[in-house]
Order: sequence, then C-alpha cells, then structure tokens
Amino acid sequence: MIMSISLPASVCWIRFASVFPPRCLRRLLPVFLAYCRWVLVRYSFFGKRFFHALIDFPFALPTAVAGIVLATIFQPSGFLGKFLIDTFGLQVALSHWVS
Repeated sequence: MIMSISLPASVCWIRFASVFPPRCLRRLLPVFLAYCRWVLVRYSFFGKRFFHALIDFPFALPTAVAGIVLATIFQPSGFLGKFLIDTFGLQVALSHWVS
C-alpha cells in the first residue's frame, strides 16, 4: 500500500520556489562557462592574460600560503581585521571562540 500525503499549496509553492532557481542555474551555468572558455581560446582582447592568470592562480598557489595570507589579513593588527573590529566590533582571527 502506498501512502500519500497531501500538502497545502503554500508548502508546494515554497518547495518549487526553492528548488527551481538552483536547477535553472545548474543547467545554464555550464553553457555560460563553455561560451566563456570558447571566447578565451578563440579571440584576443584586452585583459585576456588577466583572465588566464585568474584561472591558473588556484593551481599555482599552495593552500598553506593562502592560509597564511588570510590569517595575516584578518588578525587584529591586519588591515581587514582592524576594520572589522573598529567598525563592527567583530574579531575574526585569533578570537577566544575559535579555540
């Protein structure tokens, strides 16, 4: 015997509204990225070397170096850490909540 549950229309609409946009993005994003790859390979334009460097950067940068840079930036004496503390009273790195 198969049990069926009837849901109110509002619950069905919430489910549809929360699932439909990510599914559309999941279908359209690969098409957009394929077009971007085709443009990068096919044409020569201003900033092409920058986009190539942006694509290659995660492969060239070790994870440890990225962690050290982020820890330096977000520490209380770092420029972004100092801004967050002064503006919002929020200490991101080296706080007692982390340990």
